[in-house]
Amino acid sequence: MKQSLSAEEVANHFRQQTWCAQIIDAPGTIYGISSSRAERSEDSDRIQSQDQLIGTALNNENGVPNILVVFQDPDSPNTPPPAQRGEGLRFPIDSVSLLVDLRDNVRGFNGYVHGGFLGTIMDEVMGTLIFANYEYQSRKEAEADAEAERRGVESTGWAIPSGIVDMKVGGLTMTASMKVNFRRPVSTPSTILTTAKLNRLEGRKIFIDVDVRDETGAVCTTCDGMWVSQMPLATPPNAEAGTASSKL
Repeated sequence: MKQSLSAEEVANHFRQQTWCAQIIDAPGTIYGISSSRAERSEDSDRIQSQDQLIGTALNNENGVPNILVVFQDPDSPNTPPPAQRGEGLRFPIDSVSLLVDLRDNVRGFNGYVHGGFLGTIMDEVMGTLIFANYEYQSRKEAEADAEAERRGVESTGWAIPSGIVDMKVGGLTMTASMKVNFRRPVSTPSTILTTAKLNRLEGRKIFIDVDVRDETGAVCTTCDGMWVSQMPLATPPNAEAGTASSKL
């Protein structure tokens, strides 16, 4: 049966394990439901996931009943500034993790987690990294609009800091390649932590490093991933160096 749980219910499931609780409750941490499992809104003008594999097919008690997105709030004083590599462009959120509850239906031939599923969940966390940045920009724009309305002036939107990619210009992104290395098997049932870190941005290409760790912290699988945007990733033309304040 498809699971339909709140972020707090999923977080509380993982908090039963000390190592997961330490990740979820670390200072400056944001957690939430995966975009694949979020309720869709017919009225929203934001990009929404059309995922059925993670969102429905594996969303059951014997598959992957619980997935939690965790990352550091880019506006928190506990969060270091994002890395700036490649052409100098970066995301405000440069690392995102998924806590994943694995059950028996993701087993492969030898009884360990299927290698294809590990590739799938690494693809999922890469998409989550990109989507988290899209949602962050959408939230900042909504806050700017709300502040303008409160002050009774016309909103000019959020002033994207210099070097930060305008996620609304990039449009849709898709997986272009994945080089996966399997280092050690993953058993079921178990909980894994898979993390995607931005490596660099070049033109339309987004290079991402991914790893999967088991409950002991051991690295089980790694991936060198590349996603491609429909349009070149760039800062808006009105972004001034060193400017991170509102344009209101």
